Amino acid sequence: MPLMSGEPIWSVGRKWMGNLIPALFSVPVLILALWLYQKQGFSSATWVTLCAFPGVAWVSVGLFGLYANEAMREAMAQRLQRARAIRRDAIVFVGAATPAYRSALDPHEDVGFLIFDPDALEFFGEKLQLTITREQIQAVRLRMNPHSVLGLGGWVSIEGLFGGEPGRFLIESRNRGTLFGNRWDRRRLLARIRAWHESQKESDPSSEEPGPATRRVQ
Repeated sequence: MPLMSGEPIWSVGRKWMGNLIPALFSVPVLILALWLYQKQGFSSATWVTLCAFPGVAWVSVGLFGLYANEAMREAMAQRLQRARAIRRDAIVFVGAATPAYRSALDPHEDVGFLIFDPDALEFFGEKLQLTITREQIQAVRLRMNPHSVLGLGGWVSIEGLFGGEPGRFLIESRNRGTLFGNRWDRRRLLARIRAWHESQKESDPSSEEPGPATRRVQ
């Protein structure tokens, strides 16, 4: 469903729906298990239904946890297109967060595009927009987020010196419509960023010893 003009893209409502829709499938299974327990005690039907609950919950989150993801991706693509010309093969749709962000609804603080420029990575989001220069990046690694607990993804952490202080910027692929699809993209995204970083370092030997003044986030 396309978004209305002027409508917030990564809204609280969409965060809620990403939790409520999986609950609509899984919670009735739990309620049925409790009802069977009241009627039959720990019967075989009770045990089967109770054991089915976590499986149904896991599948529901994996399939429906990224509510309206395609519509948000298209809306952000239109914003990016209006802002600048960009090659489609140079961008990846991601959820992103700063380390200080905390939310019970969703680990993603913002959604937008990670842009692979020759000398920097850019994040073009609805609220967050920043540039991380090649010289700033010291490591790129995997880190856990709430999706990791379910085996459905996790962060790719871009780490280095930001404003002269150690820090990180956290991203997770939303290039596909489900968490099941994006969990396989996690390591691909990690490998792509590392390959980009290493290839640029090799092409510019002076980048091996960057000075503090060159490390910046805009």
